[in-house]
Amino acid sequence: MYKKICRAILMAVMVLAIAGLSFPVGVKAATKNYDNTHVLKWDINGDGKNDTIKFVPKSADYWSKENLTVWINGKKVLSLNDNFYDYSYKKLELKNGKRFLAIWLSWDNGDGPVAVYSYKGGKLKKVTDFSDVKGWRWIDNIKTKNNQLIVRMSDSGGSGLGHYDFRTIYDYNKGKFILHSRTHAILAVYQFDESEGSAVNSRQLTTKHSLTLYSDKAGNEVKYEIPADEKVVITKSYIKGSEMMFYIKNSEYSGWVRPGDYSDNYSDDYMFYNIMGVA
Repeated sequence: MYKKICRAILMAVMVLAIAGLSFPVGVKAATKNYDNTHVLKWDINGDGKNDTIKFVPKSADYWSKENLTVWINGKKVLSLNDNFYDYSYKKLELKNGKRFLAIWLSWDNGDGPVAVYSYKGGKLKKVTDFSDVKGWRWIDNIKTKNNQLIVRMSDSGGSGLGHYDFRTIYDYNKGKFILHSRTHAILAVYQFDESEGSAVNSRQLTTKHSLTLYSDKAGNEVKYEIPADEKVVITKSYIKGSEMMFYIKNSEYSGWVRPGDYSDNYSDDYMFYNIMGVA
């Protein structure tokens, strides 16, 4: 615990020294983090009997780990080779009774791989690692609803929105999780409130420059130009491969914005005021 606190303080000081201002809250903790061996008692296959699930990290040095091994009932079922500070997990159960285990490996600022596994044939097998959605840096939380995964994702730059959260839905189908849609609900955009001197998260933005709005999410048909200093609400994104669009609206304007149109002038806050990123 002591070393985790020291590391967190050191990282915070470094970030503030570079930026010179307050950053938004970090990645929200979806689960409890562990940096040592941990044992979970849970019926992972739904047969009515509790299984003993043991997580064993291997240290690389004083600060970091280089491997996480998972054992179930005394048998090694998964080995993850990656650098990380700590790990976390979450038990997931669908309405149809299917059970899964999500595992996070966390490095600087919470960066690191996330995947969902099912227990079959004496092994933990990866069902999804969310790589079919581009533009996320963190998986903040995973919940279940009926036979779906409801995933809260975050990004911290490259989109023109800085640090923002969005929701992605996966449908369970024949042993796989299939992306429900390439359109995702925007949940929050982190902005610097000058009056408070701190970060706020809101979907309300103010345009910093005039922006081209498209009537379609493929960006084929220009609808009109929205001028600077317009207050708008951002509601959703469309992500297909490396292409990304955002939908904004107010009482007078509505349409899709393509961040790629402004890549020559790129900065986190080129399109909207007070946008904040994370190092």
